[in-house]
Order: sequence, then C-alpha cells, then structure tokens
Amino acid sequence: MFEEFLGNDELKEEISALLESDSFPHAVFFSGEEGTGCDFFARLVAAEYLRDRSSLVMRNVHPDFVSVQGSGSSGQVSVSDVREALY
Repeated sequence: MFEEFLGNDELKEEISALLESDSFPHAVFFSGEEGTGCDFFARLVAAEYLRDRSSLVMRNVHPDFVSVQGSGSSGQVSVSDVREALY
C-alpha cells in the first residue's frame, strides 16, 4: 500500500495498519512543508479509505475529502481556512 509515495516507511506502515484494522479516525490532519508530498500522501490515504470513489479524491472533487493550504507568511491553517474549504 502507498507504493507511489517514496520514503517515510514508518508513517506508511502506521496508516496502513489503521486502514486494515477498521479503526481509522473520522478526521485526519496531515501537515508538512511545501514540496514534501504531504498533500499527495493525504490524497493516497483518502483514496484508499474511500475505495469505491477514489478517482474523485485524486481530482479533489470528493465531498468527503478536503485539502487546505495554510495562509500568510507562517503557513498556518486557521479555523477560517478550514471553514472556507468546507463551504
């Protein structure tokens, strides 16, 4: 699982175990610096979790997947950033 994502094997193993045990949390927040593949990995995880409609996740049109980019010079994600992405 997650062969497309290079590196970070420990994280991939932990997420795979959660997915396989059916104990995945209702919401997951991945955070990383730009260029680290955080958004791509989040899409891979969501696509695996939402198997039947995974192509919608990769195109960012699945109603149960939201990707939020931080704002300002700090890159922090504010509550308003999340609210804006949801509505």
